Amino acid sequence: MSSPVDTIKERISLVEVVGSYVKLDPVGGNMKGRCPFHSEKSASFFVSPARNTYHCFGCNRGGDVFQFIQDIEGVTFKEALVQLAERAGITLEKYSPGVDKKTVIENDRLRALLEHATIFFQQQFKEYPDAYHYIRERGLIKDSIQKFRIGFAPPPWQSVSHVLEKAGYTYEEMNQVGLVIQGNRGWYDRFRSRVMFPIMDTQGRVVGFSGRFIEVPGSDTKQADAKYVNSPENILYHKSKILYGYHEAKHAMRIDEHCVVVEGQMDLVMSHQSGVRSAVALSGTALTRDQIALIRRFTDTIVVALDSDSAGQKASNRSILLALEEGCDVKVVVLEPGNDPADIVKKDPQEWRTIVDTAPRFIDVVINSLESIADEKKRFTEARNLVYPLIRFLAGALEKDRAFRHLARVLEVSDTAVREDIQSWEKTYVPQSIKTDSQQSPEQPPTRRISLQKRFLGVVLWLERFQPDTAKEYKDAYDALVEEKGAFDALQQELASVLSDSFMFAEMTYTEEKISLALDDIQAFLLALELDIIEVEFTKTLTQMRDAEKHGPIPESLVTQCHLLAERINTLKATTVKES
Repeated sequence: MSSPVDTIKERISLVEVVGSYVKLDPVGGNMKGRCPFHSEKSASFFVSPARNTYHCFGCNRGGDVFQFIQDIEGVTFKEALVQLAERAGITLEKYSPGVDKKTVIENDRLRALLEHATIFFQQQFKEYPDAYHYIRERGLIKDSIQKFRIGFAPPPWQSVSHVLEKAGYTYEEMNQVGLVIQGNRGWYDRFRSRVMFPIMDTQGRVVGFSGRFIEVPGSDTKQADAKYVNSPENILYHKSKILYGYHEAKHAMRIDEHCVVVEGQMDLVMSHQSGVRSAVALSGTALTRDQIALIRRFTDTIVVALDSDSAGQKASNRSILLALEEGCDVKVVVLEPGNDPADIVKKDPQEWRTIVDTAPRFIDVVINSLESIADEKKRFTEARNLVYPLIRFLAGALEKDRAFRHLARVLEVSDTAVREDIQSWEKTYVPQSIKTDSQQSPEQPPTRRISLQKRFLGVVLWLERFQPDTAKEYKDAYDALVEEKGAFDALQQELASVLSDSFMFAEMTYTEEKISLALDDIQAFLLALELDIIEVEFTKTLTQMRDAEKHGPIPESLVTQCHLLAERINTLKATTVKES
């Protein structure tokens, strides 16, 4: 039997896949176009239909259809496999009978329901011209409205639900994706009298909505109490893992070499309309680690441009600190009160493009802010409180040297004095871990670790069929990692309910001929598991230090342990980057 990889290659034309991203023209027996991976004026990107491979002579990228999807979408091989299998019409579960086919079918039906609702909302502008007039007055052009599939939810209590019921969907299904609410008199629409912004996943599939109230004939003015209403989280929509507009922005991020983070759907759509197409939007919350990971598939530079209101500033600060902690180069757009990106674009699109292109680095903005402090002693204190912690996040010696010299100029002291003071400060500094709303308590099993354990378990058990001795070595390595004999066997029992899924995923991914891929992934899983374990231990140690500080000096043993854990975390992160 052919592997899923071979079957997909047989069924899918690379020319068709690449052609959905790049305009290709025939040249002899090949196809030619501008490379999607770097900016170029003359086309140097070629696709060979005969070999089913591509190559760019400008940036030297090349490979097969799986490599193309990995590169263009910023996904892993496994994720590319799932996407291409869906595109090829291949049902992966037929290669392993343990898959939950019922869940796949149910999720596909819910996606179809949301697609049906989106089309319904888009059609309502004809019936409610006041709603269309409102968004045009806000500055949106027709192309932007169509591109982001913006629509309108009518005022009646049962509009979209009535249409969906006629189409054969149940109210229970509508409730699963947050379109209806059950009241004393039955089900009614969650979204009424609202401009509707469909929220899409990384592949551009609708998973939820954000609705802004506007008053039209027949509106219930009580709805105005909540300016925005968003879909609740559901089986398809996880707010901490979604960035509005990401599916449209991801390729521009690679070309522009940065991602612009704005606050709200209008800011996002207007930003794209102005030509800043690498923008994504939050929904009133700070960036999460999962969202930063999505951005880092394409770029490590983030330009934070959030609203100037107090909530926006709070979210901005948390987003910046977490992005720095995750190793991003962070720039900021400092907005004047009451002046949002959408307002700037409506007035002058070129001004917004210039603001983004010239955005200063966050650390430079903070250092420059010290100049407004007249008192020298207070200025030095603020440098230690605000700037020194940020310097820790800078990636290399050159970046740190630049920050030292900048800070020295502002403080009107020598570079040497700044360096010596930072060295003294570091001996007593306790790093603070940036928490996000989606983070769990250290006492709870981290979701990331469970995911890693599932994948690790599946591939080791798959490997055992071909190399039992090697598989045993990895089982022992896991026991040593968690410092418990028999831990792998215990893990197998603990995850028995998902064992077939984990094994199936490994079966879909690896072949005996390419067993080295499985070995590489096992090593990567072990490194990631160790990193996760140590990060949790680091968080616990920080908590112990804070508790100890309430009763007196922090014990030196805790400070030492904290620094050792931090060093190990940095080492593992560096190793993980090299492995990837």
